[in-house]
Amino acid sequence: MNRRTLRRAAVFGAVALAVATFTGVSTAGAAPTPQVVSKALGTAATAQSDAAYWTPARMKAAKPYPMPAVSKLSHPTTKQLTATGKPAAITGYSSTGQISSGQVPTATSVSAPAPAAFGYPAPYTRFPVYPASLMNSFPWVVNGKVFFVQNGGNYVCSGTAVVAPSRERVWTAGHCTSDGAGHWDTKASFVPAYNNGSAPYGVWNVTNVYTSSDWFNSGDFSRDLGSMKVHADSLGRTLASRVGVAGFAWNQPYDQEWTDIAYPAASPFNGLIPWEIHSATATTVNVGSGPAATGIGSDFTGGSSGGSWRILAGGSGVGYINGHNDFKFSSQPLSMYSPYFDSLANTVRCTGEATGSYGC
Repeated sequence: MNRRTLRRAAVFGAVALAVATFTGVSTAGAAPTPQVVSKALGTAATAQSDAAYWTPARMKAAKPYPMPAVSKLSHPTTKQLTATGKPAAITGYSSTGQISSGQVPTATSVSAPAPAAFGYPAPYTRFPVYPASLMNSFPWVVNGKVFFVQNGGNYVCSGTAVVAPSRERVWTAGHCTSDGAGHWDTKASFVPAYNNGSAPYGVWNVTNVYTSSDWFNSGDFSRDLGSMKVHADSLGRTLASRVGVAGFAWNQPYDQEWTDIAYPAASPFNGLIPWEIHSATATTVNVGSGPAATGIGSDFTGGSSGGSWRILAGGSGVGYINGHNDFKFSSQPLSMYSPYFDSLANTVRCTGEATGSYGC
């Protein structure tokens, strides 16, 4: 069965996710640039009070951040669908795992058909993360909910603990850090493995938020990239030491097969447990100044924003974050789009981190 046939089946296991071969090499990562903007939300002194703001009652009452809806579907992209930089990725690990900080696996052998293999609606499979014990097991435990105040309202998105030198980094959508009109979040927290109101690994206060200047200043969906830095818990433990982290990949081929895990909270979902979608690249569209965005089949709703799309994930593999739930077209409720992850995405992950290791 060739890969295109497999994609059209729309149901695949871990072996079908092996779209690239990764080999370890050492390379320098992206340094902070003016393309990324950031805001300090708090300090160690305010960590406890900000985290305490998110009581179980406030978490349940937080509104799902409305899934951004673009009113008009642009024509399929005519941009060249090739990476603008060297494809690379950094491996994730469990809470007890170890990796060499200087090793940056990079894609060296990729064989992929052309994008746009599906029309609308593209096929996908969707199911809850079940049984509940899986939420506390690696790799599912790296997923969680992001709670924040934006323009006076309490909102919730999704996020994922991601590999970084500080071991205290969360990946999410840019619109879960800023409204895209020059205003930052306040009182943000990350709750890994959130389960029906419980926070089994605690509430992690966000001290810094990061996004692209194109998103922050002008709401450019092609650059709607976001990350957060959290503070160590009261015992001095890092987020990675508690739940582990997902890997991260950039400048990869468009045509992939994805594992998407998030907490959709708007109807018909309720945001109490995570859901998982398996889908393949369906189409690509131009939506801004950056590379063409990637679309997959998905019926996820508000609250799923920022939930990671991972490649080479499945079974016990955490995979590599290479996209996230970001926006929909109003005419396509069964499709979800993500900005393409080029080198700027890696810079959003690495800004504020020590350089020279873990792909930073």
